[in-house]
Amino acid sequence: MGRQVFTVRGRVAWPDGAPVADAYVAVVDADPDLDDLIGAGAVASDGSFRLSFTAEAFNQEASEAETTPDLYLVVSRPSWLAGPGSTALQPVLRHDVGKLAFASAAREEDLGTIVVAPPTVAFLPGAPLRVAPGRGKIVKRLRLDEEIVDLAVREIAPLVEHLTGWSNLRDGVELRIVDAYRDELRARIQQELGGHALDSTQLALIETAMSHCDATVVASWHPEERVVLLNRTLIEEQGFDYLKVTIGHELVHVGQTRVLPSLAARLRRARVERLETVLAGRSLPRARMRDAVQLLTNIEGYAHYIETRWLRQIYTHTAHLPRPTSEADAYFRNLAAPETPAASDAVEPEPATMSVPDMLDDLFGNKAAQYLFGENFYRLRATGDRPAPFDPDLRCDESNLEEVLGALMLYRSEMPKPA
Repeated sequence: MGRQVFTVRGRVAWPDGAPVADAYVAVVDADPDLDDLIGAGAVASDGSFRLSFTAEAFNQEASEAETTPDLYLVVSRPSWLAGPGSTALQPVLRHDVGKLAFASAAREEDLGTIVVAPPTVAFLPGAPLRVAPGRGKIVKRLRLDEEIVDLAVREIAPLVEHLTGWSNLRDGVELRIVDAYRDELRARIQQELGGHALDSTQLALIETAMSHCDATVVASWHPEERVVLLNRTLIEEQGFDYLKVTIGHELVHVGQTRVLPSLAARLRRARVERLETVLAGRSLPRARMRDAVQLLTNIEGYAHYIETRWLRQIYTHTAHLPRPTSEADAYFRNLAAPETPAASDAVEPEPATMSVPDMLDDLFGNKAAQYLFGENFYRLRATGDRPAPFDPDLRCDESNLEEVLGALMLYRSEMPKPA
């Protein structure tokens, strides 16, 4: 019979039918003891949401054996009590759905329009609502196997090809599920370092780096072998739509490798050079560091751009659930309904107190900034209803000063404000 995939969709609106574009919806399975959070994320700009999931998402406890979920939704909005610019969310509505039949061949249910009353100062009766009930549980929401990976890639690959203009991204690419991601990366590092004799301090540095990757890296593309590694532990804590978007991000890297044939060798050289300098207790020369950062900002920035600004428009409930609630809520609410400022809205840059290269060196000390800064370049280049194309020659330096300052101002304007 194959793996069963369930889908729910709906729309959040005001009484007059206008979309509640800043809403955040949690989809929850009601249980006698601990409810199961199936998915949570921002609605799209038209107020719509959609979530696909497998049976593991609503059978999170060992004793559960439900064939269909008993659903309710929690709708939240930015908290007016916390002041303007805050990342905090306030639950405003619980909408009980109940048992659904999922009787159609597609196993899809339309939950219709969920109407939200205008905000008032009145408190909701009964027990306080939470933005995402069940978020605190670290559980398996997905059983990762070759069948579910194949279902995901069949759906996401055509979307990525449509968005990027590339074709046949799946051809010749292996998607490999890794049970011990740390061990996999450790073996790869030892192979890349070749005959290096490492002392105990150096081995400890590698182990620390591997532990960090094991806990944070969901997937990675290895062009030399044409394989995408999927970190089972992290993905199984998420859900089916999250798997799709994760694979979509890596397929963008597959396309970049084709556009830039030297990419695999350049990435490997940069990786080995960085490893050797770290293990030797030295720092990369600034010029070499800038070259590596330039490459990663473009490569990862574009993949992040396609993932967050386009794929997450479709998969509105792919929030990374274990992240701290306030951070995740604000981050994914923004990703699902982004606004790219027009060129006429650009803010005059602040007077520079340091050179552009020095400023970028400081900024790129945070790896996350490479993703976001590179994404902003492509956001500002986008026109109409199509993504900006990948530019293998994009530079983030003084040779491209106007775009650098535009991306920098956009980055600064979107830095999260404390709640």
